[in-house]
Amino acid sequence: EEEEKKKKHFIARITYRKRNSKEYTVHNVDMQRRSYCCKQSVRGNLCR
Repeated sequence: EEEEKKKKHFIARITYRKRNSKEYTVHNVDMQRRSYCCKQSVRGNLCR
């Protein structure tokens, strides 16, 4: 039962992270546009 609780908590955390990832990304690009952009370009090309 303890494992089941952990699993649910973990899934909830992932969902929460995904829900906020868009705002988080925008925040990061604003904070340090160029360097963040270059780091992310491998995965998502936010520069364009």
